[in-house]
Amino acid sequence: MKFTKALIVFHNDKNIESNLSFIKGHLTKKGLKVLTIDRDKLCSSLFQELGLVVVIGGDGTFLRTSHFNKSIPMLGFNSNVKEKEGFLMVTNKSNFQRLFLRLMRGEYQVSKLARLQCTRDNRKLGVLALNDIFIGSKKPYKMFNYDVTMKGISEYQRGSGVLVCTPTGSSAWMKSAGGRVMDMEEERFQFLARELYEARIKRDYRLVNCILETHEKVLIKSKNNDAVIVFDSIGADYRLKKGATAEIALSDTPLHFINFK
Repeated sequence: MKFTKALIVFHNDKNIESNLSFIKGHLTKKGLKVLTIDRDKLCSSLFQELGLVVVIGGDGTFLRTSHFNKSIPMLGFNSNVKEKEGFLMVTNKSNFQRLFLRLMRGEYQVSKLARLQCTRDNRKLGVLALNDIFIGSKKPYKMFNYDVTMKGISEYQRGSGVLVCTPTGSSAWMKSAGGRVMDMEEERFQFLARELYEARIKRDYRLVNCILETHEKVLIKSKNNDAVIVFDSIGADYRLKKGATAEIALSDTPLHFINFK
């Protein structure tokens, strides 16, 4: 694939001027038309007629950019390897020149990373999660009461909320919460009920940590009036009122992720 137009998305940190100049210089030398945008000013219309998206920053900037991008290949650049985890950022200042030349020669792979979609009372929410979707009380110290349905089982639960993740997200919050790490290119997803309340009147939950297949879904019916749905722990949250139902499933629009295996 020949790249002719690229969008550089950046987060305004202390290294941004030098990193932006560094990346933009390499792209323009190869004849690419380059647009730049702060991640806080992103909109979907910017992703039209592009061949490449380069994200400068850390995983948070990459995740935020993914929310606006349907199908353009994305390449991550870790702006500060000493301070940023950069799980999704396959390039940095020390290897970018070498890997960018490989990109221009076609010596790269594009992995299709699974994303999650969510509907609220049968209306699709306009964001796809690359890492995870959290549903729980807006106030983290409050108990979340809900009915969960999946794999032909329905169960009433009380706890700190639920986390549903993609294979990519299984190495992030899900791992810290006690879930299982999955291969990034799997076409499955994972459910975890967080800190379930166990006492005399409620114990022995059946749906705690489950791997779901491509065709399966998770349904959450809120019994709280202050519950929220949050995509990738960034951006706006969506209210889930008492009696409302959220349905989470794999999207048919994966993220196109550039890597160099």
